[in-house]
This record gives sequence, C-alpha cells and structure tokens, in this order.
Amino acid sequence: MFQVNICGFDNCQQPAAAGTELCINHNTKMKGIQKKKQDLLLTGKVLEDQDFSYLSFSGLDLKSKSFSRCNFSSASFKDCDFSESSFSMCFFDYNNIEKCLFKEIKLFNSVFAGSEIIFCDFTGSDLITCNFNGCIISSAVFDE
Repeated sequence: MFQVNICGFDNCQQPAAAGTELCINHNTKMKGIQKKKQDLLLTGKVLEDQDFSYLSFSGLDLKSKSFSRCNFSSASFKDCDFSESSFSMCFFDYNNIEKCLFKEIKLFNSVFAGSEIIFCDFTGSDLITCNFNGCIISSAVFDE
C-alpha cells in the first residue's frame, strides 16, 4: 500500500505531493514530477502502489490498464479515457474529474469521497464497495 508522507518543510503538516518530500505549496519541482508520473500512467499497463496525488492530467488515453492500491488524492482529470480499466483499493478523494470516460471499468473498494465528477460516463461499469460520499456529481451517466 502507498504511504502518505508529511511535507518536510518546517512546521508544515500538509501531505507531500506525489513522489516528493514536500507539499505542492513548498515544492519547486512539480513540473518534472508531473511529466514523470504522466509518462508512467501512459506507458504502464499494470500500476501498483503508485502515488499520483495533487497532480493534474488532461487528454490521456488510459484504456485497459490495471490500477491497484494507487493514490490519486486531490488530483484532477479532464478529458481522460479510463475505459475497460480495473481499479482495486484506489483513492480518488477530493478529485476534480471532468469529461472523462469510465466505460466498462471494474472498480473495487475505491474511494471518490468529496470529489466533483462532471460530464463523466460510467456506462456498463461494475462499481463494487465504492465510496462516493460527499461527491458533487453533475451530468454523469451510470447506465448498465
């Protein structure tokens, strides 16, 4: 399982951003980290125990991938396609997710709590034991 680290800056209690020792407010290397993590998303077929928290992704083709125990907390996704992917124990809490496709995904034991999900399509997906508490969901499709 991924580990959430606290920012290493003096007296800061914010979580460290993906793959770093500092939070997004104290980190000057976010562009390089963003690129590295985006490349990992695009090239990896099976992603386990990865941290993508506090990053922004747009226009990515992420179809038919397998995600296990990944942290996407406070990330944002726009115009991304996750169709036919599987997710197990993944955290999408406090995300902004807009115009994304999640068609025919398998989503198990995952958390979207506090997220904003707008104009997304979950048609034909299996959502098993998932938490959508406190989400703002607008113009999303959850048909079979």
